[in-house]
Amino acid sequence: DEDQEKLIKELAAEEYSVRKSDPLIKQAISYICSNKTEGILPDDLQDKKPSFEGEKECIRLFTLYENKLFETGNLDFDDLLYYAVKYIEKLTSETHLLFDYIIIDEYQDISNIKYELTMKTAKRNDAKVFAVGDDWQSIYSFSGSRIEYIYNFTNYFKGAKLFKINKTYRNSQELINLSGQFIMKNNSQIKKDL
Repeated sequence: DEDQEKLIKELAAEEYSVRKSDPLIKQAISYICSNKTEGILPDDLQDKKPSFEGEKECIRLFTLYENKLFETGNLDFDDLLYYAVKYIEKLTSETHLLFDYIIIDEYQDISNIKYELTMKTAKRNDAKVFAVGDDWQSIYSFSGSRIEYIYNFTNYFKGAKLFKINKTYRNSQELINLSGQFIMKNNSQIKKDL
């Protein structure tokens, strides 16, 4: 998100006198995003020993970033997910959310916090989860997506049924065969015949 990046650049310039193109900024943006998608906030990291060069600075920028959001009464997208999960966790057992179905598109890109929100919402009143995704198109691990959520969908959602779409009209059969051979070299991929 452009606003997030802009704010982190400003904070890094103030705190560490770095230029807005400094590698620390990119590292901090990735660090903040990956921790927030795991439901980890700066307070959870205060006693952590750095495990890579620059982590101490990333934690500091994460803290400054969260404080600035709090001071200005703002939330970023990951905060919306995090606080929605916390809200559901605080509901009494008698409180029902009025969801019969939860529909998720691009499920291959689901992160831990999105999974937690889905599970807690579904369990709250036995909602059915309908997800559409393609493990062959999973490209967002850098922003916290976890491919195991699609690989193990039927384990996470008991009683789930898996339907495969085997026809595509986007590409020629020659391209589909070639790309399929390449992708299936990864033995973890879900086997599909297109």
